[in-house]
Amino acid sequence: MKLPLRILFIACLCSVMSLEKTHAQDFIYTNEQSIVKGKIVGFEGDDLLYIEETTDKVTTKKLNTVVVIFNQKGLFLLPDELITKPENRVEVINEYFNAPQLSTKYDLLVYKSPVDVIRCNITYESEEIVNFKTIKTGESRTENKKELLLIIYMSGKHSFFSDPTPLVNELKLLKEKIKLKVISDDNEDNQTKIVVEKNTTPKAALPVVEPKVETAPVQAPPATITPTMPTLNDEEYQTYRKKAKVKVDDFISFLNLISSKDLDASEKDKAIERAVGLFTPGSTIQVSMKMPDGSVRLTTRKVEDYLKRLKLSPYATVN
Repeated sequence: MKLPLRILFIACLCSVMSLEKTHAQDFIYTNEQSIVKGKIVGFEGDDLLYIEETTDKVTTKKLNTVVVIFNQKGLFLLPDELITKPENRVEVINEYFNAPQLSTKYDLLVYKSPVDVIRCNITYESEEIVNFKTIKTGESRTENKKELLLIIYMSGKHSFFSDPTPLVNELKLLKEKIKLKVISDDNEDNQTKIVVEKNTTPKAALPVVEPKVETAPVQAPPATITPTMPTLNDEEYQTYRKKAKVKVDDFISFLNLISSKDLDASEKDKAIERAVGLFTPGSTIQVSMKMPDGSVRLTTRKVEDYLKRLKLSPYATVN
């Protein structure tokens, strides 16, 4: 069964996020200089949906009150990326939830004026200073934390040493610098390793032996077996057609229940369970998303995963 693009597209807007507390924590920094700890479960328009650390209740917060959102992989999300660039919203959200940890080999020191990033290995840290060795040159250095905006550790954790609120515009520049620094430097490291491997002493050349060419006996191709397709008479066909239409109508009804903003989570979960029951076990749905370059990306998901994503989508109706 093919679903309209409009239905399929919305499934890409949020990654599947369980409401259980077994997932890593998010840190939401607000423009009131407060830090909210919890777990992000989705986005609805200009609202952020999350489960607070101390409760099981889904809470909403306006994106324009949020300065930056960090996770425990060292990745961060800027509200401006979701509000002013809706065409990039899917890509930004997907990167935040699904991208690998920023770095597992080094720490990142972020200076605040001017904004800059240094890859290093921290050797000592106190409340006032941090000692480190740079990855690029191996130079040992000491820095006063008053000069730093934050540190993103190789463990994925982070620490701010200045209020990020006045530096919201610098955070946009910082994100681009981190991408360029981490990606370009990692690529350079990989290229260096390849050069070292190529400069190793070559092994002695083996004598060239001309292979003997043998002609395999010609065999007759296997007989083509045409599978027998089931046939339906007109009465059976009409019955099958009616049943299929009923199931499609039921599925559409469940889609609207799952995306409804008037139902609570438990009712939506029941609708998901019933909708999954319309399909044979292991059935999948193909999700299509139009990319900025005009190409179409196709992703295959299990029906249940697709419906869970739909439950967290920002849309209230499905056509």
